[in-house]
Amino acid sequence: MKKSIALLFLSFLLVLAGCTSKESDSDGNVKNGKSTLKVLGFNAPFDPNKSVMAKDIEDTTGYKVEYFMLPSENPDQKLNIEIASRADYDILALSPSQFYTLASQGALLPLNDLLNDYGENIKKAILPESWELTTFDGEIFGIPQKNERANIEGGLYVREDILNNMDIKIPTNLDEFYDALVKIKEETNLVPLTGGPQIWIPTIFSAFGLATDWAEVDGSLVPRLLMPETKEYIAFMKKLYDEGLLDKDWAINQPATVKEKFASGKAAFVFGSWNDSPQLVPPLKESEPSSIISIVQPLEGKDGSVGIQASQRLMWIHAIPRYSKKHKDAINFMDKKLQFDNFQYLTLGVEGETFTEENDIYNPIHPLFSEKRQDAWWYLNGMDEHKYPDMWLARIKKDENIFHYFQELNNPYDQYAKSDPTAWAPPMDSESKNGQALNQAEEDFFIRFLLGNEDLNSFDNFIENTWKEDGGAEIVKEVNDWYSEQKK
Repeated sequence: MKKSIALLFLSFLLVLAGCTSKESDSDGNVKNGKSTLKVLGFNAPFDPNKSVMAKDIEDTTGYKVEYFMLPSENPDQKLNIEIASRADYDILALSPSQFYTLASQGALLPLNDLLNDYGENIKKAILPESWELTTFDGEIFGIPQKNERANIEGGLYVREDILNNMDIKIPTNLDEFYDALVKIKEETNLVPLTGGPQIWIPTIFSAFGLATDWAEVDGSLVPRLLMPETKEYIAFMKKLYDEGLLDKDWAINQPATVKEKFASGKAAFVFGSWNDSPQLVPPLKESEPSSIISIVQPLEGKDGSVGIQASQRLMWIHAIPRYSKKHKDAINFMDKKLQFDNFQYLTLGVEGETFTEENDIYNPIHPLFSEKRQDAWWYLNGMDEHKYPDMWLARIKKDENIFHYFQELNNPYDQYAKSDPTAWAPPMDSESKNGQALNQAEEDFFIRFLLGNEDLNSFDNFIENTWKEDGGAEIVKEVNDWYSEQKK
């Protein structure tokens, strides 16, 4: 009898041990219990293993996760070495160019069957059109993560108090803008418009019909640089520079210098994003409490047209290395995170404690929201594309300046926003190879032009003998080949 009881107790212990075993089956997926997953992400300004998010994700999903990051310098090189050596990762957070490179090399696992078997919440969360961005020949190779919501990211900040003192309205067209700059130069000691060294200012080239990076002309896509109105735009900027209406240091200014000039009260206009507002507005308000900082909306052209490019882009793709032995667990883990209750908890926290919601309007509760969900953006594996665009607004409400200028720029979104036809194009080989050098060549030409070392007649020569010859023509061809396929 005692022997039978002992055997029964031993059997119970073995069963209990089996329930908590970390052993894996032949596919590397846990028989019973949960395995430890390894995630490789992009560089972040904090240790993802020590954030409160890591513990909350483990408690929510049941999975222990070890997080690793690519370096800030040469991340692509490091990623390629890691994948080539079959480093032990189960989930990869990839930029579009990294994703397309690895997918083309056959390094990523097709996800169709896994999503059908273990990804019900993922499939509900992602819109059908978004899957097209990570699908090749009918096979899905990654979970897409677009920017949180289409929005207008930037505009001209203006010292409205300066304009008011001179009885000038915030300009709405090119003539009003020019007249305001002239009067500021004549009646104040401020730099009328600071910026540089990049010459592209979306608020201004709206007046020239140059809203988007690429535009369809007679059925083909043409980059802004090759549009005939570009000559008019750069001629206008040259006129401003020659008349002392642009910052005389435009050619040598760096982004931090530009922000400092406006924030310290030395300039009347500056182009910036809504995300720049904490660096621009509070310092200026501190030194000049009566200052009023407003936004100049895109300037109207002579034909009445107006527009500015909306920010719409694929930010990250979450993929599984083809060699991962825990692919079922990897999908199951990401699926649990996108179950809506879990997703809301992991992005916003606990309702009534870290956020409030009423009629789909979400607001953070300070300071707990920042304490508990400051880092949540880094841990996303895709997002609920139905609800997160509204939920995300709670995140930018953490800073009153960011939210205020986000609203100034985006309340008239329907009036001004224009979609670039290449917004959802895959990374182009020609762009990856030549884009950075061509951008630098553009900037160098415009600076030489501003300084009087090039004239407008040399612009055509620059296009034909530098830009096109050094890869620009190849980019135009590849973009249009892609565009032709999309229209079939």
